[in-house]
Amino acid sequence: MTEARSWLPANTCFAMVDRRIVGIVREWSRTWFGDDDVEIAADGAARWRAAKPLRCARGAWLVTSEETVAALGRCALQIEAGANETAPDQTVFDTVGEACLSALRETLVREFDLAGASSAGAIEDTPAFAVGTTWNIASRRVPVHLGFVLSEAERVELLLRLLPPPTPGPELISPGLALAPLEIELATKLGACGVTVLELKSLSPGDVLVLDRELSAPSPLAVNGEPTPRGTCTVSRDADMLVLEIIEPIIGRKS
Repeated sequence: MTEARSWLPANTCFAMVDRRIVGIVREWSRTWFGDDDVEIAADGAARWRAAKPLRCARGAWLVTSEETVAALGRCALQIEAGANETAPDQTVFDTVGEACLSALRETLVREFDLAGASSAGAIEDTPAFAVGTTWNIASRRVPVHLGFVLSEAERVELLLRLLPPPTPGPELISPGLALAPLEIELATKLGACGVTVLELKSLSPGDVLVLDRELSAPSPLAVNGEPTPRGTCTVSRDADMLVLEIIEPIIGRKS
């Protein structure tokens, strides 16, 4: 009962559901029998496959044996089973036992907020029964066994409702504000020219190379050495410095 699901939040397990069910059943036992003298434990579904399933809600069942209802009635009335029971006695035990079961069923539906609650009664087709998770509810004073079965889907839904709300993370700011302080290198390519290896070897100080771009022609901008899909400038001289004048910005509109 402590297996985790990789798609659930980290560090969660189904023990939360187990503890909640134990608390609900113990409170029910104190109300009807005057104490919490019951044992609740995860149990395989094998012992209940021939039992009588009572629908609690969608994906949830109580399952009982033939003797369960009368035994619950005797336990609630503090009467031990005996051979001298009459037919009216049996009717009383059954009536009180049904009330015990109804109270437990209604409490489980209410406490777990199980969706699609339906009226009590036996159901013949329980496709999720064999693949659900079963808890065995047994009294230590009288031989009473109940099963509470949850389908896997309902079990996961209950766990998610029992988990604490997620801790809110830090407030996100816009990418523009987050990146605003970041420093980058803005450059341009003035032009290029082609030479042979022989011409490259013969270059000497004072030689002049003619580029394939006029100085006044727009030049593409580059960020950190990488060309950008948009953004151009012109190059001019101011005393001993070269000046880039933006014609088309990289981000935004043309001025």
